[in-house]
Amino acid sequence: RQFQQVGVEALGLDDPALDAEVVSLAWQAYADLGLRQVRLLLTSLAMLPVMLFSFYFSREIIRLVYGMGAFDARAVALTGACFSFHIASIWFIGFSRILTNVFFAMQDTRSPLWVSVAGLVSNVGFAVFLTRVVPWGVAGIAMAGGLSALVMAILYASLLARRGHRIFTGAFLFVHLKVLAALLAPAAALWAIRSQVPGFLEGWGFLGRFPAFWGEKLRDGLLIGLGTLALGLCYGGTLLLLRVPEVGALWTKFS
Repeated sequence: RQFQQVGVEALGLDDPALDAEVVSLAWQAYADLGLRQVRLLLTSLAMLPVMLFSFYFSREIIRLVYGMGAFDARAVALTGACFSFHIASIWFIGFSRILTNVFFAMQDTRSPLWVSVAGLVSNVGFAVFLTRVVPWGVAGIAMAGGLSALVMAILYASLLARRGHRIFTGAFLFVHLKVLAALLAPAAALWAIRSQVPGFLEGWGFLGRFPAFWGEKLRDGLLIGLGTLALGLCYGGTLLLLRVPEVGALWTKFS
C-alpha cells in the first residue's frame, strides 16, 4: 500500500483552505513529474443543497440555536435575513478561496492581491448600494459580501483562462447543470415542509402540551429534521437517477 499513495500531514492549522492547498500540492507534484494528461475535477455536490436547505430554514436554525433570553423575535428575524443572504453566496466565497490557493501554488501572490483589492472595492460599493439605494439594511451588507466574492471568482477564472487553464469547461458546466436539476425535487419538498407542516402541527395540538418556549423549539427541531431527511432522500435519489458520476462512485465505494 505504501508504494501507491503519498500522505500529507499538516500540524496546527484548522482551516478549510487546507484542503485546497493539499489539492494544489498534488497537482504541482504531478506537473513536476512531467505528467500531462491529468485532469482535476472539482464539484459542489454537497455545497449547493446545503445552501438551499439553509436558505429555506434560516429563521428556524437561528431561532433554535440562539432564540432565548435577550435574543428576541426581532433579533431572530434580522440574523436570519443576514444568514439567508450570506448562505446564498457561500459557493462563490468558497470558490474564490480555492482559486486564491491555486495562484499561491503557482508562486503568484500579485494576482490574488489585486483581485482582493477589487473584491474590497466592489464589497464597499455593493454595501453602499444595498443599504442606501436598496434599503436592505444589515442584510444588504451580508449580500454585498457574496456579490464581491462573485466578482473575485470571475476575475480569478479570467486570469486563469489567459494562462490556458479554463475553469468553466463543458464538463464542469454539465455536472453543475445536473446538480441544479437534481435540486428541483428537494426544493419542492422543502417548500412543502416549510409552508404546510407548521400549520399541521398547530392544528394537531401536540405542541400545545408544552410551554411556549419549548413548543417553539420542538417545532423548529421537527421542521429542520424533516427538511434534512427530505433533502437527503430527494437529492441523493435524483442524483442517482441523473447518473452523476461522483454519486455512482460513492455508492460503489460504500455499498
